[in-house]
Amino acid sequence: EGIKRASLDTISDFSYNSLIKEFNQSPSGLDIIKGTIIYYGKLFKTGYKPYRIDFDIIDFTKLISKKKYKQAIPKGEEILKSDPANLEILSLLFICYQKLGITDQVNFVKAKLDLLTASILDHGNGEYKDHTLKVVTVGDEYAIMRILGISGLSLKSELAGGSAFDIWKARNSNGRDFDLFVEVIYEFAGSH
Repeated sequence: EGIKRASLDTISDFSYNSLIKEFNQSPSGLDIIKGTIIYYGKLFKTGYKPYRIDFDIIDFTKLISKKKYKQAIPKGEEILKSDPANLEILSLLFICYQKLGITDQVNFVKAKLDLLTASILDHGNGEYKDHTLKVVTVGDEYAIMRILGISGLSLKSELAGGSAFDIWKARNSNGRDFDLFVEVIYEFAGSH
């Protein structure tokens, strides 16, 4: 499987560490293949713990909910040092930078979000059960829905293998109701 091989590779230009470095310097120069390795590759990182409660993320999101964007930014940037492709944190930092009018960071983070979103959508758009949106955390599930302008109305979840499958009754930004299928991958298996 290509994502696992590239993620564990330590020397090629497609190695996870090389791609993360490129992602942090010039995300707009990356394609969807590299974006896929960057986003899903963290599942293979040594020490990756999908079930861990991250109090730094909780503190960060609390600051944002209180509209304390200036105080939130350093916390969010610190989280990204260990998890650079965290869609949830990137999307919330994007909001912070927007609210504070930090244009260069807005554009830089938007390039990262665009790459990760395109990479996720390349594996499924969530409109059908066999085309689920595939994300690696519940926080990323909510982030991709926010990015796509989708509101969740109700949720039904089931566990299978190394994933949780969520079926949302959802509404898009045009007011159309539909079913949204999301897979939160905890352990990468098969041909995702």
